[in-house]
Amino acid sequence: MEQYDTTGKRLRYFREKETGEPRGKFIEGLGITARTLERYENDESFPDASFLTSLNSKYTGKLNLDWLLTGRGTLYMQPQIKQRGLKEEEGYYDVVLQKMHQQMDRVYSERDFEKLATLQSLLNLIDPEEDQEELFDK
Repeated sequence: MEQYDTTGKRLRYFREKETGEPRGKFIEGLGITARTLERYENDESFPDASFLTSLNSKYTGKLNLDWLLTGRGTLYMQPQIKQRGLKEEEGYYDVVLQKMHQQMDRVYSERDFEKLATLQSLLNLIDPEEDQEELFDK
């Protein structure tokens, strides 16, 4: 999927080709407006942690957030689960937790504290509004 070289293009591909949903239907339960989704898909802005968390919940087991954000891996989590011989529900969470751990290790080793704050907020470890200054002061 070389033509899908940005997060916005991958998000649009997923919405149009995989879900087949128009923007109005796709955003139901995601906490954003159709205009915000349009900005994401056009790479005018980057999806925030709240949207990504909602998207992951809505399409659990269907969308690989690593692929969405970086283009690495496969669109769906399922092939990785089946390759490991795990039950679907067990495998999905094992794969997600392993990937999250790998991403946090990588981001921390690069000392990219802005990305680390985003990852931590996805895990609800910190409140980005209150604790961001404390994180950056370290």
